[in-house]
Amino acid sequence: MLPFGIAGMALTSVGSRKLAALALIFCIYAATLVIFFTNIRMRLPMLVLLIPFAVLGTTALSEAIRNKDRRRVVGYGVILLLVAVIQFLPVRNTKDMTAFLNTHAVILSAQGNTKGAIPFWEASSKLEGRYSAFANLALTDVNLVNRDFYKASEYMDRIPDSSFAVALKHEKLGDFFVLRKRGHAAIRAYEKALSYNQGLRSPRVKLVKLHSINDPVAAQAEYEKLQYINGFYDLFVYRKKKDKTE
Repeated sequence: MLPFGIAGMALTSVGSRKLAALALIFCIYAATLVIFFTNIRMRLPMLVLLIPFAVLGTTALSEAIRNKDRRRVVGYGVILLLVAVIQFLPVRNTKDMTAFLNTHAVILSAQGNTKGAIPFWEASSKLEGRYSAFANLALTDVNLVNRDFYKASEYMDRIPDSSFAVALKHEKLGDFFVLRKRGHAAIRAYEKALSYNQGLRSPRVKLVKLHSINDPVAAQAEYEKLQYINGFYDLFVYRKKKDKTE
């Protein structure tokens, strides 16, 4: 639909203010999709404009052919071909299935079938796609629960420091050290996680527990920071409840 819609837009919006305004709305909305990387549901409204423009374009093309308006016919054909070619240009991650594999694994895990979820997380991890980091985190958790520390370390190492999940990686590393009874190493790992994301709450909860053993002052400092962060979540919950009552 995209090539026919764009070609029709170019052919019919020239000389018509109303159609030009609709074309402008389409372009602005399309630009927001590129900026925010939204999913398929957010792209569907574009069809509301593409379908009418495709119809108008083919109608205008048939009129141009009858009137032997070679310039409009060639223009329509060039735009149609150009957009069609652009549609099939190879773009990185367009066939990335990691999000779908992760979602299926999460559903199985939520139903209590963690064993059935593992193959999907493993497949996501092997693909090394955009969302493979989530699969690696999940597999790290599974292996930590099973106390298979070697495999847990292997999956943690697959998450690079450039990943958006690096803070969660260091939190898992802290959990790993706690299970190995290496408290000081766990503290350093949790602090590393917070250096990437100060807003995380669970590493602070764990730091409060660890510091309370040997350093009550540090534990109190972390507790105060945790309470400050919790205040933002409490405010959000309060507003959400207020909106529901209204």
